[in-house]
Amino acid sequence: MKKTPKHIRKSSEIIIEMAEHILKPVEEHDHDAMSVALLFAQLAWNTEVENLREHDLSPYFQALIEIEISTPDLWSYFISPDKDEMIRKLRIYKKTHFPFERRLLLMASISPEGNVQVTWSN
Repeated sequence: MKKTPKHIRKSSEIIIEMAEHILKPVEEHDHDAMSVALLFAQLAWNTEVENLREHDLSPYFQALIEIEISTPDLWSYFISPDKDEMIRKLRIYKKTHFPFERRLLLMASISPEGNVQVTWSN
């Protein structure tokens, strides 16, 4: 007999869980900080799925600089200012909590209202 989970989690719940893993605990997260955390979670997730040795932040440098300019205290919302270390932590988190999930994460974004949308590729 095939077992089915009692509660199938939404993809957005999973990626929010990962993003919050590198954010300091607060009642409500800063929008820009959550956007960056989602980006790091997406990068970490895909790096693990693709079984890459290292992640590559270089395509995101310009966007990160623009966010840092508009939110000077951005890194105060995170557990560390070390971007690479946080992505490594997220890779371990993905590997530990979702080892059999092999879909690529195409997009994870947050609306101005705080809704997270996730798009996957099978």
